[in-house]
Amino acid sequence: MHRLDAGLVLTSIGYRGKRIGDLPFDEATAVVPNDGGRVVNPGTGQPVPGAYVAGWIKRGPTGFIGTNKSCSWQTVQALVADFNAGKLTDPAGRLSALDQLVAARQPDVIDAGGWRAIDAAEVARGSRDGRPRNKFTDVGDMLAAATVAQQAPPLRRRLLTRLRKLA
Repeated sequence: MHRLDAGLVLTSIGYRGKRIGDLPFDEATAVVPNDGGRVVNPGTGQPVPGAYVAGWIKRGPTGFIGTNKSCSWQTVQALVADFNAGKLTDPAGRLSALDQLVAARQPDVIDAGGWRAIDAAEVARGSRDGRPRNKFTDVGDMLAAATVAQQAPPLRRRLLTRLRKLA
């Protein structure tokens, strides 16, 4: 027997998709029936308006990170096409409700600005040692680095700014 010291050990015991609310679900394959990421009614084959899936619940537990990226890209393309075709309805909730839900479930959420601050801090730490970067291994240190990020303007303001530049 050979012993390896490790900071983290993960046991993979398999995966089986589970039903999500009222979405159609195929018990035999444990996936949500879909066509390119659009959830479909298995009885009619017609898309369920506004319902999309990606990843393992879309195709089953196969592939690797690259597979998930191309899988989600396909789903986003379907979503954008449906949006451009006027097939999507207005959201039932408000954006502020989503912000509140995320904050309640994950108070230490890191936005894009926080990620950029972490990235810059890791590069700076690495440059002191002649390395491309020195990754954080402590969540507290990473969160501290993220807090120096400038908060991005609200989404509505960012979108309006972009639209004004196009005009």
